[in-house]
Amino acid sequence: RHSLSDMAASSLFGVTLEFMREVLKRVPENMPTAEVCQLIVVPACAPTQCSYMALLQEGRTDISTTRPPVGRATIFVSHAWSRPFSELVSVIAQYQSKQPAEKVEYFWVDLFVNNQITATTLPYEWWQTTFRQSIRTIGHTLLVMSPWSDPLPLQRAWCLFEMYSAITAGATMEVGIPPSERAGFADAVKRDHEALIVAQMGINAEQAQASSPGDRDRIFQVVRERIEGGFPALNSTVKTQLRTQYLQACTQIARDSRDPDLLVNIGLTLERHFADPPAAIKIYEDVLAIKQETPQASSVTEATVHLYMGHAHNYLRNYDQALECYEKSLALNLAANTENNSKIAAAYDCIGQIHFYKDDSAKALEFYQKALELHMAKDGENAATTATTYNNMGQAYRSIRDYDKALECFSKGVAIFSSVMGPTHPSTGVMHTSMGQVYADKGDAAKAVECLTKGLEIKRVTMSESHPSMMTSYKNLTEQYEKMGDTTKAIELRQKTLAIQIATLGEDHPDVATGYQKLGLVCLNRDNELAVKAYEGYLACKVKLDGEMSLETAVAHASLGAAHTYNETLEKALEHCLKSQSIRAALGTATSTEDAVIAHNIGLVYMGMNDDAKAYEAFERSIALYKAVGSESDPSVALTYRSMAKACEGLGQADKAAEYTALAARIAAE
Repeated sequence: RHSLSDMAASSLFGVTLEFMREVLKRVPENMPTAEVCQLIVVPACAPTQCSYMALLQEGRTDISTTRPPVGRATIFVSHAWSRPFSELVSVIAQYQSKQPAEKVEYFWVDLFVNNQITATTLPYEWWQTTFRQSIRTIGHTLLVMSPWSDPLPLQRAWCLFEMYSAITAGATMEVGIPPSERAGFADAVKRDHEALIVAQMGINAEQAQASSPGDRDRIFQVVRERIEGGFPALNSTVKTQLRTQYLQACTQIARDSRDPDLLVNIGLTLERHFADPPAAIKIYEDVLAIKQETPQASSVTEATVHLYMGHAHNYLRNYDQALECYEKSLALNLAANTENNSKIAAAYDCIGQIHFYKDDSAKALEFYQKALELHMAKDGENAATTATTYNNMGQAYRSIRDYDKALECFSKGVAIFSSVMGPTHPSTGVMHTSMGQVYADKGDAAKAVECLTKGLEIKRVTMSESHPSMMTSYKNLTEQYEKMGDTTKAIELRQKTLAIQIATLGEDHPDVATGYQKLGLVCLNRDNELAVKAYEGYLACKVKLDGEMSLETAVAHASLGAAHTYNETLEKALEHCLKSQSIRAALGTATSTEDAVIAHNIGLVYMGMNDDAKAYEAFERSIALYKAVGSESDPSVALTYRSMAKACEGLGQADKAAEYTALAARIAAE
């Protein structure tokens, strides 16, 4: 019935709060929005097949307001139709109350703006262009989140699509929690700061529903065809934004109520889930100020706030400030409690940790020992708190190279965690890994592999194979297998490490380039085809990261040339060695030992191609470069002279061959 241009124009209008309150007076208490549509909107609009907003614009309703009920939309409202209409109005009223008294907002509410008689027949073009453009033009989206703990909009295809459209359009987006839900929301966060995160963890747009199967199909089509990355991208984007919006909503509630317990948990969320310690510190400072001004009853003590503030400073590596906070926490707890107190032990642990980070392991051990005595007195030998302190002590002993003491502490920690938390608990795995690192420091690669493997196997219980933390485990194990000479296992683990790096960092990351390089190095002269592929990846990364004409790219060409030499693909080897040489010459660095090595490698390639004359020229250049940088006695020079002797033999120059052989022997002897 309507052209797309007509629909586009109408979609930019909204209605006032005053109008919606008038509608609310005409419906039963707690009636869902879907039923309001059938009771009020559909009967009024059916005769003319238009939207309710069109009736308002033409003055064909019996609802009267003091101000025009329709105007240019300033707020786009996303909500679930199965929730009470009164809830929707209460959130809109809450938003309007925060605006200047003279400012009238016009709210885009689909119930009134969309034509509820013909909405199901809107063409696909509407969903992929006009609808999203409307959200972008309006520029501000209000999400009605109810119930807060399991928001229905997160289960509705329409709402998720509206959220994504707002985010990708760069529109301002904020969460509106109904007044009836605010107290429960605040109480839940006060009990557990994780509540802020849990509410959005289950978002899966592909499982979202719509009252009309046609709506769901059209929205899903847009997601699959128009959103890069499809449903996973939609889920990730909405989750990230909602975490921030929930935090902002809860922070406002906490500041309004000046509730220390709630504010502290928001601080913990900022630090642990948003990696924003400065914001957490500001929250903790506010809490301390509130407790000074109004010593009201709250479960959180000043000592605890100082402890948390110390954690935030510790995260930022502000060690002096962290130490000051931990010492204040300790002093307050000592003044209020007996020595046999877990909070005092926690402060000792934290103070020890700061001294450890400041490279004073002896001082750290002094505080760890105090913490250990308190933990054992309160919780006993077989307690997780005791095991954690043993871990801290083990790290301190390791740093001063007292490896036997370190192993003793880690062994005790492993035994306790295995007993208390279970043999496959992540904390048990961390202890096994720490033991492996100590054995690696001692040079006992076999024992290191044994412990590191136990740690890795425990990680696999709780983490996917592609988790970034697995990468560190693979790296540590690879180094030990290389020391043991087990190149087959080392190559396997280098490949796994590289796969995780690519999956988490992308192909164009410096760490990925290094991963390719290390894989190539371990493969040389063992699996030369794989070495070539690895160094090809290394070169591709370097070209993207540093450009074709860079020293790093020249190194990558040289490495790939060496791999082709081992692989006996000599024309390719020559191509990359010469390319490396030309880049270095253009950069003005062609007088270093690295250039001498490249010249030598070029000579070896020519020898492999049975061109002894060109090989000899390359070796001569290599010797000249070594002499230019004063490295005539370098062991590599002896190697080049031996290569020159072989080239001379191929050229039938026996005397020169003997001369160069003698020079090589003299340098080697020296």
